[in-house]
Amino acid sequence: MKIHFSIHYITKGGQRLQLSISNPELLVSEFSMHSNNESVWSTEIELPENTTTVQYQYQIVESEGYVIPAYGGMRELIVPQNESIIFVKDFWRGPYGDAPFNTDIFKNCFFRRDIKYQAPK
Repeated sequence: MKIHFSIHYITKGGQRLQLSISNPELLVSEFSMHSNNESVWSTEIELPENTTTVQYQYQIVESEGYVIPAYGGMRELIVPQNESIIFVKDFWRGPYGDAPFNTDIFKNCFFRRDIKYQAPK
């Protein structure tokens, strides 16, 4: 069974993407991804026929070799048993991205919480 993964992500100079798979039956757990001209990264993996679920995570690999995982932990795919090839089209999950409310300005100014502890009675 083959699974084709693709995701849109715009990298910076020297970065590339890889896919990390958590499956004890695979010898390789990180798969290089390749980009087209429109910042869509993809890779295809072969799984044993009896595979029922796959846990995976996209990762940024910096030019120095540092690995930055996508936000939110591992994703899980329930594998249909009657398909020979599966296409997975994902969206990047980042902690900040286009989320202005996760910035320090909002956390420290607008959503500031002064925590006061009270002694138990």
